[in-house]
Amino acid sequence: MIDLSKYRHLLLYIAATCLLFIAAESEPSVMTVVESLTIYPAFMRCSVSPKEIRLTSFSVASSQPCKVILAETKCRCVQVINQLPFSIAPGHPVTLQVKVIGVLPGIKTINLHTTIGNISANIQVVSAGLGLGADTVKRTLVAANRDQASVWFILKDFKGSIRNCGCSDGSLGGLDHLASLPDLCKSQAPTMETRFIYIGDTNGMRLNVASALDQHGWKEAGNDVILSDHPERDVQSQNVAVVIPTVPSTVNHAKIVSIPIDEGMVVMALTMVKGRIIKQELIPIDHSLPSYTNVLARFTSPLSVHVHENVDLGVSCASCHASASTAWHASAHAHAYASLAVADRTDACISCHSTSISKTDVVAGVQCQACHQNTEAHVASRGVKAMDGTISCQSCHDERRQPDFLRDPAWAQILHGK
Repeated sequence: MIDLSKYRHLLLYIAATCLLFIAAESEPSVMTVVESLTIYPAFMRCSVSPKEIRLTSFSVASSQPCKVILAETKCRCVQVINQLPFSIAPGHPVTLQVKVIGVLPGIKTINLHTTIGNISANIQVVSAGLGLGADTVKRTLVAANRDQASVWFILKDFKGSIRNCGCSDGSLGGLDHLASLPDLCKSQAPTMETRFIYIGDTNGMRLNVASALDQHGWKEAGNDVILSDHPERDVQSQNVAVVIPTVPSTVNHAKIVSIPIDEGMVVMALTMVKGRIIKQELIPIDHSLPSYTNVLARFTSPLSVHVHENVDLGVSCASCHASASTAWHASAHAHAYASLAVADRTDACISCHSTSISKTDVVAGVQCQACHQNTEAHVASRGVKAMDGTISCQSCHDERRQPDFLRDPAWAQILHGK
């Protein structure tokens, strides 16, 4: 009889791989297995209406005592609401409570970091989302003008998030877009009274973010707009026009404004008539709004690597792979570095827009060596030694940077062979 105990780790790995494959192709009915940790389901679809907040849950179990010390999501549209850290005892699964907000659709990953290892699950947020920020701004201003009203735009807890939810056209957040909002409104409604108000933690770990907003028409909240731990009490104040609860509140009052996502992903537009709120509208801060990149440049961290521009690493590849070389030169990958705004040429962004050649040097563009592994040995052997495969497209085109990324259509755009 074969002793399978020595193959335990291999069998667990094969089982986990099979389960993840099934999860990606079927309805959510499986669990992710990482050694002694499990999370169920591993994949979930959640339909959410625009602006709706929906609660859902996962079950997390462990065969060993452990603590979940960090719950990480790359998109603020999905938030873990459990108090951290929390313990898991063997045989006693813990319910992981998750808040899903109908702002930005796509597949979102939840990563749990525990004292015995890490585990993850995915949620596909199915939603029409909030739409485009520029369209919502225009619609709000047109309606306010018809009602002879003013509009207050409120930004809560920006936390110094210069760039927030990724870099694709579907991403949310950014100081450059927030700075442009007052000018955009002035151009569309030059005679309308507007206010641009920030409140809460604006600077985060950075200095002078609030002053940068000030220079472009934003102002810190006055006494008429407050954050409140006791909204049921503060709505009674005659001097307060807007109450933003900092704790869950069941109070239903015209003054209460709930902003479900912070860090500059959305702002709340309040249509005001004689100091009273008659309408609330969430504005997504996205790429449809103008970008003031000069504002970003003030906060750009210097690059820790040297960028070599106009260097073609694929010259040695082209002699054998001429058609692939031609396809690459015509692709967006070849111009990935040039597509970055100067203000975005930071360590955080450049790794997906360049090809590393050493710890201190990169070459502009996503070149052959960025995706194909072990190219040096392949070239040195004149093609005798095969390359070691390619890296996953999702290493850059992930749910944060490009939530609507689909591999097969994307591959069709850059299709190349020998």
